Amino acid sequence: MHSQNKFPTFHASSLRALDESMRNTGTASPGFGPVGPVTPEVPPQINTPASPGFGPIGPVTPEVTPGENEPAGPGMGPIGSVMPELSFVNRLAAYVRFFHSSIDTEPFHIYVNGRLTVSYLDYGSFSGYFVFFPGTYSIVIYRARNTKVPILNTRITVQKNMVYTAAIMGTPAFHSLELIGARKQEVPHDQARIRFIHLASNTPAVDVMVDGQTLYSNLMYTDATEYFILAPGIHSIILKRNNSSIFLFDEPKASLRSGSLTGVYLISKRDKSSVPDVIFSNEMPFSLN
Repeated sequence: MHSQNKFPTFHASSLRALDESMRNTGTASPGFGPVGPVTPEVPPQINTPASPGFGPIGPVTPEVTPGENEPAGPGMGPIGSVMPELSFVNRLAAYVRFFHSSIDTEPFHIYVNGRLTVSYLDYGSFSGYFVFFPGTYSIVIYRARNTKVPILNTRITVQKNMVYTAAIMGTPAFHSLELIGARKQEVPHDQARIRFIHLASNTPAVDVMVDGQTLYSNLMYTDATEYFILAPGIHSIILKRNNSSIFLFDEPKASLRSGSLTGVYLISKRDKSSVPDVIFSNEMPFSLN
């Protein structure tokens, strides 16, 4: 049996900021510090001052020297100098996405540090990845039809060089946020990596079988495995009740691409059945070079 990772549960609290997930375009994109946007970009016209932003210890103002035709200099972000270059962000940023795994039938609006970040997130759906600088962030979640009373008000703390899925769990009466993290990683082209995450409150512990062999035993609610290394290609994946012959999921032709990271998420069905919905998700935000 492999070791199990328990990830932390966050319940109530509150704060402001977050933005588009940065793409590997070769230019820096704004990120966000724990209390506001960090804007470390060099302006398109070299003699135009950069707009100031705010980090946790004060303004971030990478201005052009007055009267000088020079590029913007570094500012200060949550963990030190903010250089307007792509490599800095890739070295220090974390990547966070949101996942609606609650059996609550409503789509959700998600606010990060007071800013609407995700709208109408449906059951079983993931948001895109967002760039977070290391720090603590306020997360407030509302049902889309009622933005006056939050269903969850909490905080999360993210660390550098991590990739997170923030899973909204629970029932219409009670919600929680599970932060499921893993280190950034590149996957060689001769490998595919896969892990299993049990978020189905109505489903008992399960055994994971791949190609007829037990890969993991006794995966319990709120457990996540490490990534397992498989060969790229077609694989049989079966989930069954622990120490039982009762199958809960059987996929004989799961396709795993070369160089891929895949998460297999078990979530509760809305009819409260003990048989979970199973969702395969790409967990590679984008190139992490």
